[in-house]
Amino acid sequence: MTIVNTQPFPWLDRIICGDARHMDEVPDAAVQLVITSPPYNVAKDYSDHNDNLSLDQYVNLLNAIWRECYRVLAPGGRLCVNVANTDRKPYLSLVSVIDEQLRLSGQTWLHRGHIIWDKGASAGISTAWGSFGRASNPTLRDVHEYITVWSKDQLKLEDGGETGVSGNQFVAWTRSIWRPEELLPELQKKIAEKLADARKRDKDDAWIAESIARAVWGQAVVPGETVWEMTTESSVAHPAPFPVELPKRVIALYTQPGDVVLDPFMGSGSTAIAAKLTGRHYVGYELSAEYCQLAAKRVTGLATART
Repeated sequence: MTIVNTQPFPWLDRIICGDARHMDEVPDAAVQLVITSPPYNVAKDYSDHNDNLSLDQYVNLLNAIWRECYRVLAPGGRLCVNVANTDRKPYLSLVSVIDEQLRLSGQTWLHRGHIIWDKGASAGISTAWGSFGRASNPTLRDVHEYITVWSKDQLKLEDGGETGVSGNQFVAWTRSIWRPEELLPELQKKIAEKLADARKRDKDDAWIAESIARAVWGQAVVPGETVWEMTTESSVAHPAPFPVELPKRVIALYTQPGDVVLDPFMGSGSTAIAAKLTGRHYVGYELSAEYCQLAAKRVTGLATART
């Protein structure tokens, strides 16, 4: 179902300040894609949300929202959840927890796999330490996150048409790891040039690594299109925004222009912006009035910039 005229659908292109466990405004089977990044329950300082729940409380919250997502998704519609693993004492594979809950939900969720968001150099140069240089307790540091992908009831999306992505984009984006590997030779050349220049100026290793991370990986572009550099978002007044490019690619891959995209944790509005940039409709839920206002401001700013 591609919606062109939004007038009969007052819930479309709205960020609703409310609880996504009760998305009463959205009709059954009206959405083609859910893309979201829920709070990771790691004690971030969110407005109007306790990000330090017990694991059972956290899982129950997510499960209630996934039930509503199932209701509003069209048959074959996808649920895409961006999540990082958390904790170290011991390690908690949060993506495994979410996957297992969806499998046990009693609803027909079909798992389509994991996309690995390789944050690479944008994750910085620090280490998780543990026992640095010693065998007693080396600690792994994640420089990636996951997008776990599920379909409702069936593998194919009903009435799924042309998405508008190029053949090269489709091939690249259906690979399970997203990083700018297609530019590796060019990046290696730039790194070598920067390294030689830094050595000439007697810069230390930490300065060189940070310089390369910021100046090279953050500039990766293919002629005529943006490469998935997958850098983290740092310029938004929200404790954990995710980059617009992430929902933008998911939307471009899994929907056609005019389709409806839902984000039950809209936060600072990245999904709404990505939907508008790709010619899709959006609907989002957000508990915090502060973040609703921030998201609306960002979407309005995008519309103003394009006129």
